[in-house]
Amino acid sequence: MSVGDFLLWEDAQSEKHEFVDGEIRSFAGGTNRHNLIAAALVSMLRTMLRGRCRVTGSETRVVTASRSRYPDVVVTCDERDRLAAASVSHPILLIEVLSEGTHAIDREEKFDEYRLLPSLGEYVVVDSRRRWAQTLRRAGDVWVVSLPIERGSLDLASVGAQLAYDEIYADFMLVLRRISILAPMLTAFVAFL
Repeated sequence: MSVGDFLLWEDAQSEKHEFVDGEIRSFAGGTNRHNLIAAALVSMLRTMLRGRCRVTGSETRVVTASRSRYPDVVVTCDERDRLAAASVSHPILLIEVLSEGTHAIDREEKFDEYRLLPSLGEYVVVDSRRRWAQTLRRAGDVWVVSLPIERGSLDLASVGAQLAYDEIYADFMLVLRRISILAPMLTAFVAFL
């Protein structure tokens, strides 16, 4: 099956799928933490880049020569992608939110295929389990990998934006605080039973 055949097939499906090396894979949804972080990233970038670039979440697929994927955040400033309904082929920035099950694929396999896109200037991985991110930036013919970033701001040079960690992880931290407040009460309730 070719990528073109896959795209036609998938458009008729009720669920999303990815296409990797001729194989169709079900697209799994993320955890609540994963979704909160991805939504925060999309919201922040849409506000900052409105009028310059199109920012979408995992509803937009990125199509390469032999694959079709759904990154968590897609930013394209290319006119060729502006009218595309469900797919883009010329992103400038892609972000994946890491989780336990996708960590290795997002950091290795997906980067290996995304970096072949000539338009891609930056690939970012953001962890959903802790405050941690890493950027991979194109510098001519090489990719420069940042040291892990754990505080301050996430600098996205490809689109001239800085995202504060406190904003990226705000809803995630609220969930953790609620869990830490509820945990002793649940323990006491179970002990009472």
